[in-house]
Amino acid sequence: SRLNLPGQGLLPVSEMNSNVSWKQDLTVKVKEHEEEITQLRKHLDNYIIKRKH
Repeated sequence: SRLNLPGQGLLPVSEMNSNVSWKQDLTVKVKEHEEEITQLRKHLDNYIIKRKH
């Protein structure tokens, strides 16, 4: 037997919404880190080149 709670249908929707916003936050953070990593790689390349000369 299933319990029919009022507003039961709202739960999965709110969970989905929070899940979507969490994924968006994660995507933004990943992009920020990728940009940071790209910058660090450039600095590292420059450093290596300078050390070789």
